Amino acid sequence: MNVSDGEKVVEAALDYNPDLVVLDLMLPKTSGFSVLEKLRKTPKTQNLKIVVFSALGSREDRERAAKLGSDDYIVKSEITINDLVKRLRELLATSKA
Repeated sequence: MNVSDGEKVVEAALDYNPDLVVLDLMLPKTSGFSVLEKLRKTPKTQNLKIVVFSALGSREDRERAAKLGSDDYIVKSEITINDLVKRLRELLATSKA
């Protein structure tokens, strides 16, 4: 499922109960950081696997996402699609083990 703005991400996660959310930080209406914080503070989604996938790659952005509870942080320009899929599969496999 593809959600087009930050305000809809939490709602979609609650409605669809996904195993994993790949979250951009630069979203319309609400930032990805705010979405991450809301997902972690919502009981139904607090243990959801969340991977930040963003063009933002500064140490500060990575640290902020980690403090808010991201399970992984991937900078778009630093990974190929095949490697992204591999990392997402590995993360999902560890959550089901």
